[in-house]
Amino acid sequence: MIKVVVKKIRERKKNDITESLTVDTLNSGAQLFADKIKKHVKVMRCLDCVITRLTITISSDRRETITVKKSGACCKKLSDSIDITMK
Repeated sequence: MIKVVVKKIRERKKNDITESLTVDTLNSGAQLFADKIKKHVKVMRCLDCVITRLTITISSDRRETITVKKSGACCKKLSDSIDITMK
């Protein structure tokens, strides 16, 4: 099973509307990207392993950067076969 996880950032100041909108926008962007990845990897299976395992973690930061990390793969071949690049 390939899991796609989104790590959301938190607001620093609770009563600041600008901060709230910025955080909501960044988290929404990360969630949209994760949803697209979920659709892509939904049917993928590792041909070499009995059980397919991989976790893809999507996170955004305050510099408006989205980071993708792959971990817990059943084998390196599966991890390398999934290329995630943003254009």
